[in-house]
Amino acid sequence: MKKVPLLLLLLQFAHIAAAQETDYLMAAFEGDKKLMAKSGRAKSVVIDPGHGGPDYGIIKGQLNEKGVVLDIAKRIAALAGRGGFRASATRSGDHLMSFADRVNLSSKEEADIFLSLHVGNHQEIVIYVPLAAGPSEELKPYLAESGQHDYQLRTAELLKSMENALGKGFGRERVIAKPLPYSMLSRVGAAALLIELPSFDDASYSSELQAEIADAIYKGIENYEKLTAEKES
Repeated sequence: MKKVPLLLLLLQFAHIAAAQETDYLMAAFEGDKKLMAKSGRAKSVVIDPGHGGPDYGIIKGQLNEKGVVLDIAKRIAALAGRGGFRASATRSGDHLMSFADRVNLSSKEEADIFLSLHVGNHQEIVIYVPLAAGPSEELKPYLAESGQHDYQLRTAELLKSMENALGKGFGRERVIAKPLPYSMLSRVGAAALLIELPSFDDASYSSELQAEIADAIYKGIENYEKLTAEKES
């Protein structure tokens, strides 16, 4: 049987029903035998709150994206630290970091898990998955430097773990996975996702809700750690 190119499967993944997306992505990754090495147990977590400093992100009344995701990132890092992970954030205060600095910090911390947090303009929680392959010649220099290339299977496993945790916390129908080609995440050498939370019009972002979001994301991290621990044993 002729092998279907990995990229084609990934692009098809973007157009199928949300309930099938994760399984299809897993199948695509598993089709490449080079990605089937043991993952290794997850130990280090880097949380990346988007925006910062003069870049407020989305603003709605008294709420701004940079502040909300920083608060949630701190909560996740605290939970992960208490859970035995080595946890850190790309920024701990209100300052702007370049994409390169965020990626470099992930490398410095030897991250096993990298989660970038944002607020979107939609009702759902959208989990973006980095793609590290492309058909065009002009993209080859970029892809040659892609840190994500050898971590696609781990990223797919993290996606499934995160979908399950967020689905249990907020309803499976409200959690959607989508591919994100040619992004900062493609340069991260770890299991990496971008989580875009519901809009300020669709969520109150009270302290209680932010704690619930952090708890659900941490449970996704725990789920992934258990999965990698089982592979290591």
